[in-house]
Amino acid sequence: MKENYIGGGHNTTCHISKLYTITNTISLKDKGEWIELGVKVEVDLSQVDEKYHEVFVNMLTSKYLGVASFGDNPFSLCEPTTKKHWWQFWK
Repeated sequence: MKENYIGGGHNTTCHISKLYTITNTISLKDKGEWIELGVKVEVDLSQVDEKYHEVFVNMLTSKYLGVASFGDNPFSLCEPTTKKHWWQFWK
């Protein structure tokens, strides 16, 4: 957050954010008529370290949209866990 003095005893504050927005529509059918409700979920990813952004985006999309790209994304920075042999259980 940055505070700027603009004179006359007035200050402004500026907060840099990295907003991620998920929009979806929920539909309900009542007596043959569709009623739609727009849903918007917005998070500010500037509150967490950048290395966790992809994980949080995948968690949000899987929770609210039912889709995620864990490991399927060629641009993913998430590293898969390495498989170990049965005798390496202590490592």
